[in-house]
Amino acid sequence: MKRFPVLFVLSFILIFNVFSETSAQNNQTPPPPPPANGQGQVRNPAHQRPDFQKILQLKRIYVKTNFNISEKTAKKFWPIYDQFVAKENSLHAQHKQALDSKGITHKMIENSNSMTDEQVAFLLAQRMKLKEQMLQLDQWLYNNAKTILTPREILKLCELEQSFKNQCLKHEAARQQNGSNPPQGSHRK
Repeated sequence: MKRFPVLFVLSFILIFNVFSETSAQNNQTPPPPPPANGQGQVRNPAHQRPDFQKILQLKRIYVKTNFNISEKTAKKFWPIYDQFVAKENSLHAQHKQALDSKGITHKMIENSNSMTDEQVAFLLAQRMKLKEQMLQLDQWLYNNAKTILTPREILKLCELEQSFKNQCLKHEAARQQNGSNPPQGSHRK
């Protein structure tokens, strides 16, 4: 049990470094302005928030480190979980690409007053689409995991994913409170 606090601290440090690097990158190279007509070229998917893939990698490490399953179970489960993380990354990249195609930037989302009604409607539709796709992906993971893991192990997996998400949100809130990249709008996604 002494291993958990050490791993928790290491995970938090890694998350902190990812967000710190992102803040520095966001301050160094601002995204190009959207075209005047609101219709933009699709930017390179690698141009998405640079920390997202790192966050998914950290999530995978966090889950693998804190999810105690037998070696036999692990050999069957981790390839499925790796597919899940890859599909999750793909869905978020598609979502970002769709927003980019309408000239919707992260800064615009933070300050929705800078978006046209058409862009706001598109953003809302894309969010609903992403939520539906993520629900389907979660169902896919559950259906595949239940053939390998016990119900308690599946619950533990869900708890670990939520714990990681909560740590990321707390870190982001603290970062914003400390003045680096304060939000321009009233709330985030």
